[in-house]
Amino acid sequence: MKTASKRSVALSMALRSLAPLSLVVVGAFAATAALAATAENCRLYALTAVKQQIENEKRQCGFKGEEWSKDLKAQLAWCQSVPPEKWREMAEKRKKALESCQK
Repeated sequence: MKTASKRSVALSMALRSLAPLSLVVVGAFAATAALAATAENCRLYALTAVKQQIENEKRQCGFKGEEWSKDLKAQLAWCQSVPPEKWREMAEKRKKALESCQK
């Protein structure tokens, strides 16, 4: 009985020491999922930004500035460097600007 009791205590202690590790693993999976979502959102943002610039040129609206670049990598890098509210705001700003240009 004493040996079984010692084993039970040892097993219990081992499991308790693994609990923080399981939290780290779960946290790592959550962080990976968040990064993947951010990467996909920024990819879509950058593609939209480039399409909006192509439309700007096609309509001859004349909008200028870094936000009107057709450089996909630059658009992607910018998106990844700002909070989601910022890139959403910029995409909406370009959308409204294009709507105002009826050429």
